[in-house]
Amino acid sequence: MASGPFYVISVVLAIAGAAKLRRPEPTVRALGTVGSPILVRLLGLGELAVAIAALSMGAQHVGWLVAGVYLVFAGWSWIRRTSSCGCFGSDAEVGAVHIAANGASALVALVAVATSVPGLYQALAANWATAGSLLAGVLTGAAAIVLLLNRSRSPISPVTSFRVLETPGLENPGWMERLMERTAHAAQTAVSRRAFLGRAALVGTALAVHPGRYLLRPGTAYAAICDCQGLDCACGSLCCDGYTEFCCTIYGENSCPPGSIAAGWWKADGSGFCDVDGVPQPRYYIDCNAECTGGCTCVNGFCDSSCVFCTCECGNGECGNRKACCTKFRYGQCNQDTTCIGPIVCRVITCVPPWVWDPSCGTTSATDNHTAFHDAACLHVEPDPSEFAPGGVPVLGDWNGDGTATPGIFRDGAWYLSNSLAGGPPDLVFAHGQSGDIPVVGDWNGDGRDTVGVFRSGVWFLRNENSAGPNDIQFRFGDRGDIPIVGDWSGDNIDTPGIVRAGIWHLRYSLTSGLAEHSFPFGLPTDYPLAADFNGDGFASPGLFRDGTWYVRNRNDFGPPDLQFAYGEAGDIPLVGKWMNEAPALPLIVRAAEWHMRDSLSTGPGTLKLSYGTRANAPATR
Repeated sequence: MASGPFYVISVVLAIAGAAKLRRPEPTVRALGTVGSPILVRLLGLGELAVAIAALSMGAQHVGWLVAGVYLVFAGWSWIRRTSSCGCFGSDAEVGAVHIAANGASALVALVAVATSVPGLYQALAANWATAGSLLAGVLTGAAAIVLLLNRSRSPISPVTSFRVLETPGLENPGWMERLMERTAHAAQTAVSRRAFLGRAALVGTALAVHPGRYLLRPGTAYAAICDCQGLDCACGSLCCDGYTEFCCTIYGENSCPPGSIAAGWWKADGSGFCDVDGVPQPRYYIDCNAECTGGCTCVNGFCDSSCVFCTCECGNGECGNRKACCTKFRYGQCNQDTTCIGPIVCRVITCVPPWVWDPSCGTTSATDNHTAFHDAACLHVEPDPSEFAPGGVPVLGDWNGDGTATPGIFRDGAWYLSNSLAGGPPDLVFAHGQSGDIPVVGDWNGDGRDTVGVFRSGVWFLRNENSAGPNDIQFRFGDRGDIPIVGDWSGDNIDTPGIVRAGIWHLRYSLTSGLAEHSFPFGLPTDYPLAADFNGDGFASPGLFRDGTWYVRNRNDFGPPDLQFAYGEAGDIPLVGKWMNEAPALPLIVRAAEWHMRDSLSTGPGTLKLSYGTRANAPATR
């Protein structure tokens, strides 16, 4: 985000205006015959007013004005190069640094306008835990720029009181030096004066040498220049670019690893990765910050790196991976009840809004389009059903509308459906979907027949006929790694989608793209979720299968199971459906090619057994 740098250049503009009000003579001399103290003080008053407006109102309202002021400064610096510009109430020479700094500041303001940077108070109030760190960074950056632009004395003005900044220590300081020293004290009360000046110079160097990098993402000024976590990596390596590596690269899964929590998020537009039917959709990035162990001291919302489970390094120790467990930064929209965290361990990528992915996340948006094409191969690995069900994935549905659910198999994009409970060869064979898809079954149009569909990386592809052909319905709901479920949540005889993610159920009441309309926790992330009308009231509700034990709830809300019974064993595939007339949904288990059905929601042996398909182990949804 450009928020920090925008606040920095606004503070610098305020300092420049205040300097003209206090000491207009250098600017009067620079203006020549048109200059006068009254004119210079009016200019200074205008700069101060623009700066105050920028800090209070944000870039959306006055960012263009800030950019215009700095473009004027850049032009003036070009005209006055090798002479004094009268900047900051001193006779410091103008050089290439002045021109570059003013041009970069104009660019910062334009980026801030594009990203709708809020006012400083709004940014501080959004996350008070990191407010001190933000304020210190703004003051430090402003001090660095002023010191950088006043680093030399012009030979044309023997009367100036501004001395050459020759060493980190300032001798016989003038008023500007005293102001910077006070800024140093305010921003870095726990840091020595020499250390502050070193950090200020570093920030100034980052802004002057690589302003683009410093604007892009949370990180230190040193990372913006080149920081490779102590490894002998070329500065062009991913490890040195200031961003954090993806969780799936380091830990194998696109989720926050144990010992970390989702602490904040941002989005990037224009990548194309999450588009649906050509309609652009944002891609979301979730920071997983390390949790702090007990007894750690918290400073500005962050604990010491010694109190977390990970170590700052290039991801997996390779220069070709971005850094991990290094950057102490927090956007702050997630898990706000956790006020002290460690560095960012890794990043999660999702096409689903973060507040749907993790209910602890808020909806306040941040944007960094520079990350739109950050990618990794592990983000595009689909589950392979053949690893779980070599003979196909078993499904159950009323394919012909006779009121009885009968078996089916989905294998490598092909469907094999039977209209009887007698076993034997399939009655219908057709293609819909592809290898790697997760099969879903439901009555999508209310005609009393179940038809097929597939779930692929959060996109649902549904047919209203049990035959090959184009998708009748297509929409996005969910994300890669979610477990799709189907049920008549509203009692209108039309099945609509749901997803289960880490034990949280997210339901939607229409066959359209959008957010979950109802969410609640039920079960563990390792459970097999199922959904059906278990009590005959016309509404589908959740069920779970855990190592041979079934847990059924008759309402779609948080609470204990209404019914619990044992049927099956660990390794069985659970299914549920109305396979007996006049009965509610009943359980069955698939073990190898054998289907074992029970006639009640209770503990006991199967009452009907049939053979259908070849082998079937665990379903693709696991």
